[in-house]
Amino acid sequence: MGGIQRTTALIADGLKRHYDYHCYNFYNYRKRYSDDIPRYKYEASECLPPNFSSEDVTELIERWRIDVIINQMGVDKNFYLKNAIRLSTYPCKLVYSHHNTPRRLFNLNLRQRYLSVLNAHSASERIKNLIKLLTHPMYSSLHNALTLIKNRNAYRRIYNDVEKFVLLSRQFVPEWQELTGIENTYKLDAIPNMLSFKDFVSKEQILDKQKKLLLVARLQEFPKNITTALRIWQKLSLKPIFQDWEFDIVGDGDDRTYLESFVKRHGIQRVTFHGRRESQSFYQEASVFIMTSIREGWGMTLLEAMQNGCVPIAFDSFASIKDIIDDGVNGILVPAFDENIYADKLASLMSDKSMRIEMALNAVMKSKNFTEEKIIAQWDNILQEIKTS
Repeated sequence: MGGIQRTTALIADGLKRHYDYHCYNFYNYRKRYSDDIPRYKYEASECLPPNFSSEDVTELIERWRIDVIINQMGVDKNFYLKNAIRLSTYPCKLVYSHHNTPRRLFNLNLRQRYLSVLNAHSASERIKNLIKLLTHPMYSSLHNALTLIKNRNAYRRIYNDVEKFVLLSRQFVPEWQELTGIENTYKLDAIPNMLSFKDFVSKEQILDKQKKLLLVARLQEFPKNITTALRIWQKLSLKPIFQDWEFDIVGDGDDRTYLESFVKRHGIQRVTFHGRRESQSFYQEASVFIMTSIREGWGMTLLEAMQNGCVPIAFDSFASIKDIIDDGVNGILVPAFDENIYADKLASLMSDKSMRIEMALNAVMKSKNFTEEKIIAQWDNILQEIKTS
């Protein structure tokens, strides 16, 4: 499904297999994914009403005998979870797991605003998005200022209510502290996402890579910024030296139709949209992985590419990317959001097979820092610390 769902399933599975935890799941978001997508089988899973109450959660705590709730429902739900624990006769503790950058700004540009109007799910949503489009950039400036205030207040409140506030990277701590003004960070911790696949490619597989670029993402222009990747590819695809290269795009989303029409309108050659597919075989074939996201909390696809020897190139647009890519060693970082520098660095990588092979081998080695065993051990440490506190 999405990155959070996939990460949650991997953590639950790892905790059960390595440390004999029992993991349950409850959620309240609308159904967005088709029934044919495999779902992890928790001990039990339950969909709460859209406007669930604390009492609904209390009933689950007591029925399932939950020791710790790991909140991934977002900042606005933490109050209900904390209150549910207060009402419960069964002792339970609360952890907040943050799957985004602390600032969480939604800086949609005019093109993305336009797409939000086209892809609205209802007439009222379309009207609301149209107003935002017509008042851009005034709306964006005001919205960002209010979002920072809202995030600051929410994080401060959550920090007081939980046993642990878990970020995806220590790189986010300065940003979090600047935003919240909290100096004493004894409750703050960081655990990165783990690898999605069990296997690592061999050197022989790396030597056998094809001349393919790959992008794996949810096809939404914000925050994935996919049209930027397409413009960069268009510029390089016209050069005679790259006529035997292809660009594969794996994933689906609200903006797929727009992106396909963008490719057709601009006459961009050798681009294939594969839709939602099992991605590992694409990583194993491709030589270079493209990311042009405006922001990410972690960027799981970067690690997926690296463990399959697919060299990543990405904008330096979110702090945690420094944990993943060592620039010039196992991938390439580009100043955000300079398309010309991106195109130049990508061209250099595509032109130099020896560089690609060396970086691919280094990428596989770096990805081994994020194996299931290492990441699950960090989660177990936190849960054991909470248990004894």
